[in-house]
Amino acid sequence: MVSLLRTLLISACALLLLSPPLLAGGRFMAHDDGTVTDTDQMLMWARQDNQTDIAFADADRFARFAFGYTIATQYDNWRLPYVSELKNLYQAGKSLPPLPNDCGIAVPIIPEIELSCGWIWAIRKATNQPVVFNFQYGSAFGHQSGDITGCRVLPVRDLIQ
Repeated sequence: MVSLLRTLLISACALLLLSPPLLAGGRFMAHDDGTVTDTDQMLMWARQDNQTDIAFADADRFARFAFGYTIATQYDNWRLPYVSELKNLYQAGKSLPPLPNDCGIAVPIIPEIELSCGWIWAIRKATNQPVVFNFQYGSAFGHQSGDITGCRVLPVRDLIQ
């Protein structure tokens, strides 16, 4: 019995070691349909932001109703991200260099996601308050919801509902 159990354990370990596709891709996996999956947080992100300045109300509508039609695979639960979720994409102090964007601001974000500017509309989860996450500094701040200068939207969806 012990011999059989040992053989099964060794076989399972060998299978894991010899199966890189099961472990390949790391935490963030970019897909051909314009999305990126975060396997740690169980979230799916848009591969790019909306590419233009946008007010908060329009950003919310874009994330919930329009973005899903801009990609090949259809999902129905897109939304604005929470500040804590965007912080998981922020890479300051990590080994990745900041990526330049259309606004001329280098933003340290995971390489699988492209931002055209450094400010992304977000929600404070505890208060449901709209804020802007600044990828240049890795923090959120209150912002007039009608001011669109430099503000973008990066839709996200929960993989587990």
